[in-house]
Amino acid sequence: MDRFHGRGLEVSISQPPVSQTLHGGSAGGSREGVGDAARCVLVLGAACGGVATRATSTTASIPRIQSLTPRATVLPPRGPSPPAAYSIGIWPPGPRPPSEFVLQTSPVNSQSDHANLYGWDGSFLASTAMPNSGFGASVDGHYFVVYTASGTGELWATSGTLIRTFSDPTINGQSTSLNWAADGDYLCGLQIQGTQYALVVEDVAGTIQFIPLDIPSDVVPPEGLRDLSSDCSLTANRALVFGAFATNGIWTHTQAALISLSDGHPLSDFQLDGGGAGASADLHWLAVPNSGGGGWTTEIVDATDGTQHAKLGGYFANFTPDSQFVVGSDGQGTASIVDWRTNTERWTGPGHLEQVMAHSDPSTNKMLLWLSTGWAQAGTETYDYWIVDGTGLGFRLDPQGCAPIVASPARLCWTI
Repeated sequence: MDRFHGRGLEVSISQPPVSQTLHGGSAGGSREGVGDAARCVLVLGAACGGVATRATSTTASIPRIQSLTPRATVLPPRGPSPPAAYSIGIWPPGPRPPSEFVLQTSPVNSQSDHANLYGWDGSFLASTAMPNSGFGASVDGHYFVVYTASGTGELWATSGTLIRTFSDPTINGQSTSLNWAADGDYLCGLQIQGTQYALVVEDVAGTIQFIPLDIPSDVVPPEGLRDLSSDCSLTANRALVFGAFATNGIWTHTQAALISLSDGHPLSDFQLDGGGAGASADLHWLAVPNSGGGGWTTEIVDATDGTQHAKLGGYFANFTPDSQFVVGSDGQGTASIVDWRTNTERWTGPGHLEQVMAHSDPSTNKMLLWLSTGWAQAGTETYDYWIVDGTGLGFRLDPQGCAPIVASPARLCWTI
């Protein structure tokens, strides 16, 4: 079993057979066949989804940021839904520029990189210095994290401004890494405070808020935080917590709970047999892939009560940013966006879906998809990158400077 990394969550699912997924290494690692060639690193305006082994995770989770000056700590909310109930800035103050993503091209051993900024219409916006290696961007692509050669983390704006430095939270320190949220420029994760779990929420300014969570005992695995993951939405006023359970080293099931952030009490508690799920940005829906003798199927589950609302043929583990449709591969292995309520395709791609490389913020409602055609063994494999919106309109993006794969015409853009 491999581990699925969705928007801020990490739960176990079986690996789909038609996708050549990225494996191994931390940010800046290499894929087989790339060697020392120049790489394209997409530091994306989204959390990056993909499949990675548990031991060498390539998740886009972001360590808790620690500012150079003391940070404010505010009390947990006990009142109405956000934004009024939170002191965390869902978005930084002031006008919001349009969402974007960053394409970084650099030699493998470079300590100073240059990045090109693109709009979700595919247009080139600007170039900016990007020191070291990028390690995941906020949902609108305006902030990203890098690591120096000494391992120090830094939060940067795509304008080229260093916001602050941080150190890595650890399991031994009773905290998970933080993940960029899907509804704003802030991060969230889990922490143990005494005998209680809390959701840790932090904005780009460094303000931290601790929200006590009453996580059901059947959601907490024997390894505790090590096998727990979470996702949060201050806009929806809820958090999803996943516990991954294993027997004799084999992942058996995931237990999930949807928790209200107003009072910390669970709204639902249910089991996902044999695998995990991809969550919608509003944390209302889960796409749960399952394999069987007849091939892949995907259940659409209501996270508010754990009930199944649809079953689709194919492998779908992502939602469009507006939470309306699912993204994946249909029963023939072709990239698709499907309206799960009517089981109708909104968009069909020209090849297999390798990875949803980026989600924009919900209002922009666009994704960057990595598609493949042909076969590596025959030397006919090609890669295409498509920008597709949630309504099913899409176009091919032609990124420059990507690494050639030996004995194949494919070009690889590296996502981290």
